[in-house]
Formats: sequence, structure tokens, C-alpha cells
Amino acid sequence: MALRTPNFDGGNDSDINISPLIDVIFILLIFFIVTMSFSENRAMKVEKPVSSQAEKLDNAPVKVGIDKDGALAVDGRAASMESIGRTFAMRSKLGDFDVIIEAHADVPIQTLVEVMDCAKANGAKKTYIAARKIP
Repeated sequence: MALRTPNFDGGNDSDINISPLIDVIFILLIFFIVTMSFSENRAMKVEKPVSSQAEKLDNAPVKVGIDKDGALAVDGRAASMESIGRTFAMRSKLGDFDVIIEAHADVPIQTLVEVMDCAKANGAKKTYIAARKIP
């Protein structure tokens, strides 16, 4: 069994090939770009009502979605009214929080009021209803 002796005379053995590293960087870049585009998708298809006074919020509130059939979701995950209350209660332990309700335009007012009452009862500072701004 022959052992290889190290070569310290500055030969070509010390060169580092970085082309595989560049390939890996480009693959990671593509992966992150694709996953960021998926993060914007919603769990529910909600057609928001139209308002001339709609504006964007700067903070990150809890988002509650209500589709036209009355199904509920919190931050993109399906939920019931009881689980929404527990989510609000846990969030209130961390401090003040706001709630944005993204309700379909055809949702009955009673469902909307129940979610607003649940938010208020569990410590929500402010409750907003999402709408599309009139161009």
C-alpha cells in the first residue's frame, strides 16, 4: 500500500474549483424565489368588499378569513370559532394585537359580528375588515 506524500511546491493540486459552488448558490436562489411566491397564496378564496377608504397596515396583525360558505381560517389554517378564541387568548398573553378579518363580500353579517365579538372578548386592541381599494 503506497502512501501519497503531500506536495507543498505550489502545484495545481491546491486549486479550488468553485463552479460547483456557484451551481449550488443558483439552485438555492431559485428555491427561495419559488417558495416566496408560494407564501403569498391564501388558504381560502375570498372576494373582499370594495371601499374608497381602504389602506394598508404597517404591523403584523392576526388574519381571520371567512369564505362565502362561512368556513373560518386563522393565518391561512382552517379553524373553528372556539379555536379562533384560543388563538386570540394566546396572542393576548404576548401583548396588544390587532385583527384583520378578510371576509367574502357575501358573508352574513352575523358571522362577521361573531368573529369581531370573539376578538374583542379575547383582548384584541383593534379589529379591521379587509377591503379592496377603489382605483
